[in-house]
Formats: sequence, structure tokens, C-alpha cells
Amino acid sequence: MTTRTESPPKVKKRGTAAAKSPTLDPWWKMISEGIAIEVAPIPDVVEIVEGIVGEQSKLVIGSGSKSFKTWLTIDLALCISAGIPFLGRFAVPEPRKVLYCNLELKKSTFERRVQVVAKARGITGSQLTDFSHLPLRGQLSGQILMQTVTRLINIVKHNRVQVLVLDPVYKLNTQGDENSSKDMTLLFNEIDRLTTEGECTVILNDHFGKGNQSEKDPLDAIRGSSAKAGDLDAAMVLRKHEVEDCFRVDVIHRELPPVQPFTIGWQYPLMLLRDDLSPEAMKKAKGGRKKEHTPEAILLPIGNTTAENLVSISAWAKAAGIKRQTLSEYLPGLRAKGLIATAGEGNNARQYITAKGKELLEAA
Repeated sequence: MTTRTESPPKVKKRGTAAAKSPTLDPWWKMISEGIAIEVAPIPDVVEIVEGIVGEQSKLVIGSGSKSFKTWLTIDLALCISAGIPFLGRFAVPEPRKVLYCNLELKKSTFERRVQVVAKARGITGSQLTDFSHLPLRGQLSGQILMQTVTRLINIVKHNRVQVLVLDPVYKLNTQGDENSSKDMTLLFNEIDRLTTEGECTVILNDHFGKGNQSEKDPLDAIRGSSAKAGDLDAAMVLRKHEVEDCFRVDVIHRELPPVQPFTIGWQYPLMLLRDDLSPEAMKKAKGGRKKEHTPEAILLPIGNTTAENLVSISAWAKAAGIKRQTLSEYLPGLRAKGLIATAGEGNNARQYITAKGKELLEAA
């Protein structure tokens, strides 16, 4: 009889499985090594509208209610599709195929506006070939965000759309709270799919909260969680000028050279450049409670903060001996004047005093 000899148990070495079998996760192939990045031929940003937005980016046009922003967005979309300068100033290097996803207006109302804006811009015939309209008013009830975005991606791919307009973006947010950082992150993660899977530029029409926004930082004026503003590649922010139906425009973006603030004015059915008006002459808030604390008094407790040594709003309020809510009322004005800066987003946001803020303290 043959005696069976047991083999000793195999000892699994740490890391062996990972070393022998590279992961099948598609993210694995997306990793770029630093030494390859150093010598890689990285192309310049392809601008859809020069100075405003680049290819496969997210641009928001934000302003208060009833400030003609849909008219302005239609104008921008038509200029992109026709390849003519936006506002007569910002060049469109080449025509792009645009799909305007209208979530709010009746089909007839929207298309009537397209007619009058196109006529005012002199856009006719074949110049309208690359512009199309998707009326979705009343179509999103009961829709799940991910499914809606998937349907839009399929349309974008099938029609070879290069620029997709979502107007207004809050109507797409059928499942989340606009003031929730978590919900806004989920919303913009889905919108990112339009720029990656759909490979198109996305233009979002958004709105401000109520009240005068002139003393706020431009991105702080957009209503809801700060996660919205932090996620954007570019923004055109319109705030009321002291001249009726005129607006200061701030352009903010991640990739392109800075654009100095400028002024536009409404002259039906177009917004026109108003170079005769100073962007600094913004509409001021009426009345209101007199500020109890000077900027110097507010800044003094954080005089030693830096970009590496940050402070939370709660800790700052405690050091200043005031309520957190009271301090929060001062922050937009301090940011707008360049006296403080913010790092991080949402609940992780932290503040620090800028060089300009320190100069103010030294002069006090």
C-alpha cells in the first residue's frame, strides 16, 4: 500500500496577488506617471468662446431673477452655433453644434425668443443649421437624475452635439436639496458625465438668492451650497448696476487668462456692451441694519492666519466674541474687498487673512 505524503501548506506572500494580476478596474489605465507627464505634449486649451469657456468644460451664467439671463444665454448659444463674436467682443473661433435644453419655458415662448434674437444678430438660414432646441418643460416629473443625464448623453452622442445648454439647472435637480453640499456634489457628478461620456461643453443657467448681491464675492452670489460654485470650470456672474437694466459682469475660470469686469445693458432683445459705464458703480442695498463691527475689528482675531494656518468660522467667531451667524453676514463683503480668502468647500471651508487684510490692520 502506498503511503500518501501531505504537501506542506502554501504560504501566500503579501502583495503577490496584486503583483501577478494587475487590476481590471478601468481607472488603472487612467493613471499617469509623473515622469511621463513631464515630457507629454499637452495641447493648449481649445476655446469655445475666447476668454469665456474651453472645450468639454462647465460654464454657469448666473444672475438674479428677471435679469434677462435666458435671453443672454440664447444669444450666446446662437453666437456659438453661427460662429460669430459673443457680445461683439468675445470671438467664437469656429461654429459648434449646440443643443439648447429648455427646462422652463413653453416651446412656443422659447422659439419666439430664438427668432427675435437671431434676427437682431443677423443670423439666418444656414447659420441656424447647428442650433437645435429640446423642450423639456413638464417632462422631468418623476425622473431620476442619473436616468435623465443618461438620456441626454445618448442624444448628445447621436446628434454629435458639442455644446449643451441646461436652462435652468435647478430644474434638473429633481432629487436633491440645493443647499446641501452632498446633494450638489451628486448633481454635478452627473453633469460631469455630459462633459466626459458626452464629450461636450455644458452651459448652465443658474440664479441668485434674494436681495442685493453687490457686496458679495461673485461666486458667493449664486444661490445654494458653495459646492456648486466650487465645481465649475467657468462662470459669468451678472450683478445689478446702478443704471437701470444694466449689469456688471465678472468672468471667472480655471484655465483661461483673466477678464476684467465689464458692463452690459438690456436693449430688447439683446444685451449690449456698455463701455461708457464703470463696472464699479453697482447698485447698493437699500437701508438695512447698520453694521456693528468694523472690518478691522472683525479681522484682528485672525491677523496671524495664513494659507497654511487656517481658521474655521466657528473658531473665528469665538475668538472675535460674536455669534457665528453675525460673523457670516460680514464674510461676503470681506471676500469681495479681498481682505480674506477661503480654502476648501462646504463644511471643510476655512478662512485666512490676505496681504491686503493685513495692510488694513497695520494702517488702523
